[in-house]
Amino acid sequence: MLKEKDLTPERSDVFVKVAKGEKLTLLDLRGRIKDSAEEYGIALTFGEDQIQAGGAFSKTVQDCLTMFHPEHPDDYFRNAITVRNQGVMYYVSVYYYGRSKQMKNAAAAVSAKEDLSSAVFGGGGGWAVAGAAIGGLKSLGGNKQKLQAEQDYYHALARVFDDALGGESYTV
Repeated sequence: MLKEKDLTPERSDVFVKVAKGEKLTLLDLRGRIKDSAEEYGIALTFGEDQIQAGGAFSKTVQDCLTMFHPEHPDDYFRNAITVRNQGVMYYVSVYYYGRSKQMKNAAAAVSAKEDLSSAVFGGGGGWAVAGAAIGGLKSLGGNKQKLQAEQDYYHALARVFDDALGGESYTV
């Protein structure tokens, strides 16, 4: 079970239009996303889970579709997708969760470089120490090709969502 507090919204309340008399289920969404991903050659593995929100006295549980890259199940972010309806209107939300080793390394490198730059150029330590530290920071950033491949995957996935959902974002 996923906890709502561990999810980060990627797309909130995308209005998805369906034909009159039809419904939009998580299974329908899976089919739409799978078809779009196959069109772009994007690898995905699907699953089902639930999202728990609230505390002990006001707990709610919502079914969700989960998905992740099959070759990177533990080192790329995962997605959770929910659907809700109001009458004949359907709203889809996409969240991401988990961890990304490459993105974490890249963020750590940027932060460390900014801290070092501030210390050196803001009146701090010596140039020799700065040069050695900057050289060491290059390894913090991780593998640039792996990072770029992961970012490309997320951009492609955004396109898959655009095509599969075909809706418009609406945030209350």
